[in-house]
Amino acid sequence: MDGPVPTLFDVFSYIGTALFTIALMPQAVRTFRRGRADDISVWFLLTVLGASAFNMVWSISLPNYVVACGFVANLVVWGYVLQVRLRPRPATVSS
Repeated sequence: MDGPVPTLFDVFSYIGTALFTIALMPQAVRTFRRGRADDISVWFLLTVLGASAFNMVWSISLPNYVVACGFVANLVVWGYVLQVRLRPRPATVSS
């Protein structure tokens, strides 16, 4: 096996990143299905996006690209939710 052996801290950060990424999926699916996210605060979304952007830069500087990918997933999902929050799909009429 070539390369450095992951430390316990590395393993914890990988597990945490995987769990945070998995935790995003229910909100992403719900927002996609409903086409709106009016029950989520815009300030919450902006705060999460800002924190994820800063943490992504920090994790790249380590370099810990696995964790950086988790923050990219945060940016993609919460960015989508913010976009839907600001511009919801028009309601469809059921027959």
